[in-house]
Amino acid sequence: MYASALLLEREGKTVEAIDLLETLTAFGDPRSVEAHILLSRLYGRAGRGERALERVRIALALDPENAEALRLQGNLLLSMSRAAPAAHAYRKVLAIEPGDATTRIRLADLEVGLGHPDRALDLLREAEARHGFSPEIARRRAELLADLRGPDAALAYLDGLDLRARPALTLQRATHLAALSRYAEAIAALQRIAADSTAGYRVHDELAQLLMATGDPDAALVHFERAAELAPERPTIRLRLAMALADAGRLDEAHVLLTELHHQHPAHPRYRAALGALAAEMELFDEARHHFREVARRHPTHTDAWIGLAAIEGTESAAGRAILERAIALNPQAPILSFLLGAAVRHHQQLERGEALVSRAIELGLDDAEAWFELGAIRELRGDVDGARDAFLRVLEHEPDNASAMNYIGYMYADRGIRLTESRRLIERACALEPDNGYFVDSLGWVYFRLGETERARVELERASDLSRDDPVIFEHLGDVLRQLGESEAAAAAYRRSLDLDPDNRALIERLNELAW
Repeated sequence: MYASALLLEREGKTVEAIDLLETLTAFGDPRSVEAHILLSRLYGRAGRGERALERVRIALALDPENAEALRLQGNLLLSMSRAAPAAHAYRKVLAIEPGDATTRIRLADLEVGLGHPDRALDLLREAEARHGFSPEIARRRAELLADLRGPDAALAYLDGLDLRARPALTLQRATHLAALSRYAEAIAALQRIAADSTAGYRVHDELAQLLMATGDPDAALVHFERAAELAPERPTIRLRLAMALADAGRLDEAHVLLTELHHQHPAHPRYRAALGALAAEMELFDEARHHFREVARRHPTHTDAWIGLAAIEGTESAAGRAILERAIALNPQAPILSFLLGAAVRHHQQLERGEALVSRAIELGLDDAEAWFELGAIRELRGDVDGARDAFLRVLEHEPDNASAMNYIGYMYADRGIRLTESRRLIERACALEPDNGYFVDSLGWVYFRLGETERARVELERASDLSRDDPVIFEHLGDVLRQLGESEAAAAAYRRSLDLDPDNRALIERLNELAW
């Protein structure tokens, strides 16, 4: 009967095979381990997991050291997302058959999911020691090393292998090089394997992305096009190709490609949102609005669509702010929306609300230099000097060479005549980073003036006025310095230049009148 059941299985007659084995194990030979194992496998194939487990347990009760039954038990448990007992079954298999490479690899994957990556690494190391080099084991081992000990450890391992004719591992090595910002080496490695006509789409896709990131869009396009040719069924590659075409200024070609993607995948918001963004860039605003509105209507949590709509109207306009308000009502946990609305209302002097919104964005996870800079600017406008300083120092934690944050703190102090030593240090550092920034040079001149170094202030402010000829504040500062030096006519000329740029500055009109006397 067992032999007949095997024949039925091979013929694909699962129901008949199950019936025959049920009869055999009930009346013929209930202690047949092979029959229970085959019955378990058939039940598993038929999607009856619990019945399959019941039969494999009977097989193990009859023969606890049966590796085939243990493997089957592990596979069934794994298919039912019962990872811990599956891992237990696989460990028993390896205790009986330590040379089972497939089970060792499967157990390693499970150990990662169970939060034991070190155990997984040991299993892969043992698999390699027992069975020699295997590309699949090497790939998994390198991934784990990168996760546990960083890309340097993964590279050290991969560099010890012979990767010739191993494009998948060479690709993996290139991604670790890129993670360490060793872009030139990563590109060179990928170019070597991309030169082979048999190179797969992943090689060309990864190489194209690296070339884009390093500022070579023309070379990137060649490889994006090749990747799309090799994998026409992968829309994300064609999406990246469209973005590369847009970056290269070939907007019409990008528009055609994105339109095709949208028509092929009409329910997918990502392609339609990208088409909306490109239409906006091409100043096809009605089309852009249509696409963004449809994405937002069908997918209210798609924040890019809301942001695109607000940007078309202008985020600082009443219509743009209304769009952001609606988006936040539907997505209260989206930090970027709170940040954008906070920045928008700041321009309308709603400083208290602006601070609350930007603070909320940071609390929700937008902990980056831009968010902290905006918060610092709002706090400074509210007169909270210490709070603004704290925010700008957080900017510098994220970006230690952010010259704008240094200048902001320095000018904030200089304008108030406080902490002038710190102000000078920060502004001088900002000017060293951006020596031709007229606004920074103005800050430097102003802090020299506050420190009583009037001649040095004059030199810097005259240079600032040459660098930034449309800023009324610079000419006002220059006028104040010239006035202090007793050069009334030159001071009046600077004040008049400032008034040309800012006719409503009443304090400046008063200073001019004083000079006339």
